[in-house]
Amino acid sequence: MTKRADKVILPKFGKYLEYLRKGKNLKQSQVIYKSSKIKNGCRISSSNLSRYEAGKTGDPSLPLLKTFSIIYEEPLENIIKVLMEEKYGVDIGYEKLNQSCIKESGPIYALQLDEINEMIRKLNTNGLFVLKAILRGFGTQKEFLAD
Repeated sequence: MTKRADKVILPKFGKYLEYLRKGKNLKQSQVIYKSSKIKNGCRISSSNLSRYEAGKTGDPSLPLLKTFSIIYEEPLENIIKVLMEEKYGVDIGYEKLNQSCIKESGPIYALQLDEINEMIRKLNTNGLFVLKAILRGFGTQKEFLAD
């Protein structure tokens, strides 16, 4: 059996998680401990945290993202935004997050989780059709310019 080489899949997202952790002056061991204390949270192991921060895994679960959000006191939408930008190439509008309705208590949430899930579902189901249409358009443009 051949050993699978770890591929760097989401390096920017990994650096972002590391940035959040260091911004809170937390060691990896402290993040691991805090994750075990969050009710209905996702327990994070040292190997998983290292892999995520190194960008060597590409499919973080929603409970894991929520756990990072709680530990790093970062709005879940910001974490999902960075993930979606790198993984899917979709910009969900950081400016919209900053300009959303201001509440005096709690973080600002401009997008509802259902909307984000719908965007991901559409990307997964329609992504190939859109890519094919774009490539077809490039082919047509190339033929047009060649004439």
